[in-house]
Amino acid sequence: PLRERADQVFDRINSYPGDGFRNHCLRLADYAHLHAGHMGISVDGDLVHAAAMLHDLGLLLRPEPGTDYVDRSWALAFRELDVGQLEPHAQKVLEHSLRYNHSLRPLEGLTPEAEAFRRAVFTEHTLGLRRNGLDPEHVREVGRSHPRHNFRRVLADFFWKTLVFEPRTIPGIFLPTRVEPSRLEADSERRIPA
Repeated sequence: PLRERADQVFDRINSYPGDGFRNHCLRLADYAHLHAGHMGISVDGDLVHAAAMLHDLGLLLRPEPGTDYVDRSWALAFRELDVGQLEPHAQKVLEHSLRYNHSLRPLEGLTPEAEAFRRAVFTEHTLGLRRNGLDPEHVREVGRSHPRHNFRRVLADFFWKTLVFEPRTIPGIFLPTRVEPSRLEADSERRIPA
């Protein structure tokens, strides 16, 4: 059900034509599994899929004062995926994966599963050049399974939206200094429109 709900939320909010954005999310999920295996940890496939499908959706939601797109992605996941019903570690993995996936550096206190997801984002955005020890052929296979199609266009739109509508959030998204305490209770009250 978590995977299906994440796909439904993605389908409802995604406004981009073609498969580029969807395939970006599917590549992230596959890369996260590869990184987790390389790190010697197991990950919940449905949880990784949900994080991958929702991680950028905050860019498609209306900005609100005091939020950035990772806040909006997390609030959306919390509301739509009924995160409060997940076991505590799964809640933390999902929150960390959504909040810190664009961090340019590892963060102390990040769950190992979220670190695998963060590494997956780097593998994706460096077109497989930054693999953190992954077999290059495995990375290429993920790319063949989920072609980029029009994702360059989607990425350019993401960059423009962030630069124009919320440029002050960029340092906190890409260079957070620490893992913040969980915002589960506060986010359960937040009503960010979809």
